[in-house]
Amino acid sequence: MGGDVADTDSIISSTWAGGGRAKIGTEQYRVLILPGVRTVSLAAYRQIEKLAEDGMRVIAVGAVPENSAEHGADDPEVISISRKLFGPRGTGILVRSGSAMMANLRAAARDDVPAGFASRYPDTPILEGEWSGTTSSFMAPSSSLSRKVCRAFLEEYSSRYGNDHLYVLADLSETAIKGSDEAKRKYVLDLPRVNFEVIREIDPQGIGLLQGWTFLGKEWPAARARECIQQLPAESIRVVDFWAERQPLYKQMDYFAGTPWIFGILNSFGGDAHLHGDMRMLGKQMKTVSQDAQARKCTGFALVNEVSGDFYRGAPAAAPELAAHHALSAGRSHHGSPIRAD
Repeated sequence: MGGDVADTDSIISSTWAGGGRAKIGTEQYRVLILPGVRTVSLAAYRQIEKLAEDGMRVIAVGAVPENSAEHGADDPEVISISRKLFGPRGTGILVRSGSAMMANLRAAARDDVPAGFASRYPDTPILEGEWSGTTSSFMAPSSSLSRKVCRAFLEEYSSRYGNDHLYVLADLSETAIKGSDEAKRKYVLDLPRVNFEVIREIDPQGIGLLQGWTFLGKEWPAARARECIQQLPAESIRVVDFWAERQPLYKQMDYFAGTPWIFGILNSFGGDAHLHGDMRMLGKQMKTVSQDAQARKCTGFALVNEVSGDFYRGAPAAAPELAAHHALSAGRSHHGSPIRAD
């Protein structure tokens, strides 16, 4: 595969040649790659926006432009063009870490608030939660302000880092919400539901990920976890069974009531960074899942280590093969990937 380097003047004077191609200089091209560019000529970026509207594919590697040569850092027009190209509805592609195989997962919008928030926004309901002796305050997810914050966060995040249509729906982790049982139930159901609604407003293709680690807590009896999952459209979410190699939830929760799910491999907790792992045990578990007819909704395997790096380095290579084996044995189309969950 060959390529050419285009200078700023050639981009500015480029024209649309038709047939999916732009004429840049004396040659015609279908794809334009921005290699980790943070600062661009505003005039050239305006022309790139026009070419993208005509049908040229624009790919940013590692980052999207934010600054201009004409006006300096955080140029509002450059940022606006980047949002249009690489935001939820954009046609551009952002490739993270130089690899087209890496999906970019949107983080969940945080709804915890600092002290004094309630006095500044008295009309927004506030809840309290506790984790490991530390108390935090949270906006009620169904409040209008919480929705506004969620939308603003996701739009800004996507404009800066691109979009692979994958989103964390809720980051409840091990936090215990204080209050009545009904208040707890409402919070843990509202948070993923509201986040999903906002996600679909800005990205109709969005897929939400529910973290199975949340369901291990005492706040989550099996019936409530099932209620949380089933309130969302099954085809548009994935449940990540975070610690499936040691504490599998998929059997306890009836294979997540028919919702697509991902076999998570935790292996290492924070501070436990020495080389270790039982590959024989993991291989048996993967084989068991791939041959389990009731696990037909398992769409892949994910490494979710709490420390940097991973120790089951054979897992990503094995996952597609195991998923394919499962598909053949189940007699249906089945996609398996350690990264993408679709």
